[in-house]
Amino acid sequence: KGGSYTESQRLEEDVEELRMELKEKGYDTRLSVVEMYFISFSDQKDGVGKKIMTAQVAGEHGDMEYLDFDEGIAPELENEIAVSKNVLSENGWVIGDSIYGRINGVERKFLITASYTDYMQLGNSVRLNAKLDMYEETLFGYWAVMVDMETDLSQEELAERMNREFPDYEWLSGQTLLDRNIGDVQSYLKELLFPMTAMLCAVIMLITLLMERLFITREKGEIAMMKSCGFTYHAICRLQLIRMTCVVAAAMMISIPLSFLSNTFILCPIFAILGADIVIQLDWPQVFLIYPAILLAGILLATRVAARSIRHIDIHEMNNLE
Repeated sequence: KGGSYTESQRLEEDVEELRMELKEKGYDTRLSVVEMYFISFSDQKDGVGKKIMTAQVAGEHGDMEYLDFDEGIAPELENEIAVSKNVLSENGWVIGDSIYGRINGVERKFLITASYTDYMQLGNSVRLNAKLDMYEETLFGYWAVMVDMETDLSQEELAERMNREFPDYEWLSGQTLLDRNIGDVQSYLKELLFPMTAMLCAVIMLITLLMERLFITREKGEIAMMKSCGFTYHAICRLQLIRMTCVVAAAMMISIPLSFLSNTFILCPIFAILGADIVIQLDWPQVFLIYPAILLAGILLATRVAARSIRHIDIHEMNNLE
């Protein structure tokens, strides 16, 4: 729902009001919201700290059960805190260190219990335990209210129903919300997948056509000798197709491992600049079956078209045999 908040108490009251509104319509839900602040932290008491974006989960998911941590355990006490890897690296902190943060005008001591990576503020953030009272601290903003509900509907179907029944609020699936925050890169890639595949296949077919014609021109003498030995036109074409299939198979065996290396050493470092430690998930049927099959079919088609010139090679070309 539209609106801005500067106090966490008012935000949480509105979240509770939403929960009651849902309950009146028969929806038993668990609601939570990630509140965001900018808090000054230092490794020394009364030291000059740097303001870091600070997140705190409020509501019925305050135990951070849905958040991932790379090392350590989630903060369980008021004086425990999780710190992003970027912040740990920049300040020379490690899990188990104590740092000081000024909250509600009072300096408090925190124990670092976990580290994590995310893309918020280019990976510079900390996470507080939900038990810590932040009502006197100025709220900078909040993440969308998250809804946990028992239902047989998919997230998209549930969001559509909730938009009809509660039009005063905007309901989104988790994937849609994520796409909005990272620029909907996934949708753009899906839209480009077919034209990029078609263009790549067309380029490879043209290259194959040129290469195959060069091979045939260079091997006129050998082809003429095969014809004189009784090899038919179709048999010679099959040999050309088999040769090109072997070349393509060898190329794919080399290129697929190289693509894994490019993911590790090119794509992952790009996202690391944004503070996100990502894991690239592959669609194995597409990677190893569908797209290799499409490219192979295009290459074999181009080879077959180029091999038509074999019909015009006469056995007298044996005179050019080297």
